[in-house]
Amino acid sequence: MNPNYRAIFFDWDDTLGDWALASERAHRDLYDRYRWERFCSFDDWFRTYRAHNEHLWEDYAHGRITRDFLHIDQFRYPLSLFAVPENEYPQPDSALGDEYIQLTNRYFALRPDAHRVVTALAPHYPLTIVSNGYVETQYIKLRKSGLQSCFAHTVFSEEAGVAKPDPRIMLIAIERNRDRLPNLQPSQVLMVGDSLTTDIAAAQAAGIDSAWLKPHNQPLNPPSTQPTYTLSSLSDLLNLL
Repeated sequence: MNPNYRAIFFDWDDTLGDWALASERAHRDLYDRYRWERFCSFDDWFRTYRAHNEHLWEDYAHGRITRDFLHIDQFRYPLSLFAVPENEYPQPDSALGDEYIQLTNRYFALRPDAHRVVTALAPHYPLTIVSNGYVETQYIKLRKSGLQSCFAHTVFSEEAGVAKPDPRIMLIAIERNRDRLPNLQPSQVLMVGDSLTTDIAAAQAAGIDSAWLKPHNQPLNPPSTQPTYTLSSLSDLLNLL
């Protein structure tokens, strides 16, 4: 155990769960089912969707849009960009978003080393998930992961009423951990996540050390957000702890 830390917080999607893989497989199913090859290539579709979705989730995390808007516009905008006629859309407006969620739940998988890392750390630290993802899907993925018993707490933004990068969600997670560690301080916590703009920024603002699971080829940007550690793989975390 690392004596500097008494509790470990984890992001979920693309930190422990392989959201990128589940998302691409779900989009392939939708692309084939609705024959969007008539309007664009799959690579163009998925690249456009992903870029737009990243902006939507950033706006959602900062409270600039609602979940319902995100749920609908993630498909409405790219479909309109590729001039897919509205009579080709499933009805109601939320139908594609609903179908997409069901597919991503079906294709859920853990990232490499996630099971080994979590099960190695759980006997030594209380572990907490801190996630902005849709609360109902996060519980489904957590159950499917087989790791549910390893986590002392879950803090999901929809339940907490605040989302990363707002540091208050980290303070909520700390307060929940005080059931086991009454005097737990931010300086005794390590946050592990893949997003500089949400996971690492929230930790930094809350006075919590962070370990950035660096996505492939992603630069350290914005430079004002500085992780305490940078991990090339999740298994690197075991060398720190």
